Amino acid sequence: MASEAMRIIYEKRKRRGLKTPSWDDKPELFADVAWIWDAFFQLHDTRQYRTEKQIRAKGKQRYEVQRCVPQAIPTSEIRDWLEIHGYRDPDVLEEAFELIHELDREFRAWDSAEGNARENATPRH
Repeated sequence: MASEAMRIIYEKRKRRGLKTPSWDDKPELFADVAWIWDAFFQLHDTRQYRTEKQIRAKGKQRYEVQRCVPQAIPTSEIRDWLEIHGYRDPDVLEEAFELIHELDREFRAWDSAEGNARENATPRH
């Protein structure tokens, strides 16, 4: 339903000659691994977060920053998800663990970079 609404919006913008980068430049998700993407997004919601404190300095001023840092999705969560959804072939399981862990590493690296960029940004007055 939501994707149908987005398609309609996209078509209207296209008719008006407006660019929609999120649609025009969207990556292609291959059908044979789409289920890995679904698994990652469902498992993402189960992840734990840890509060991390850091002391930062700007000039002579020092201040404390707290942010929630996402933790890795536990292997046990991935295993349980695969079992519940009927995946049992050893080759499929190996591929799933590898790809989900890689997506998880990429997400956490992105989150860390985004968090650092926000913390180092100049405050607006």
